[in-house]
Amino acid sequence: MERKSQRAVVDPRDVPIEAWNDKAQGEVRWRTLISADRTDSSALVCGLAYFDAGHCLALHHHAEPEVVHVVRGSGYACIDGETAALREGTTIFVGSGVPHRWTAGKDGMVLFFTLAASSFQDIDYRFPGRA
Repeated sequence: MERKSQRAVVDPRDVPIEAWNDKAQGEVRWRTLISADRTDSSALVCGLAYFDAGHCLALHHHAEPEVVHVVRGSGYACIDGETAALREGTTIFVGSGVPHRWTAGKDGMVLFFTLAASSFQDIDYRFPGRA
């Protein structure tokens, strides 16, 4: 059996931007940088999420634990009902199934995210406010 090399070097400028523009889900753009369906990788999904001023990724949860790092800008996280201020350099851990929301401040925000999944398409985002 041939083993995959399990390495990926990705320049974000070479990755297309995807987006949700739905008040129920949020208004966010992202680039999926590491995902088994796109890179020679497994076990982790990584990417960059871009928020314009005041925009958010609505309250949601997923089975996969997540780590998020604020690359640029500032905003707020609501995690399991508690709000925390975010600023450049802040790192957040969100456990499996924990409800959370990201909201950008007045200058917008860029987050680097990592989820414990092999492929972005495998992550089942659940939005409680959505039927």
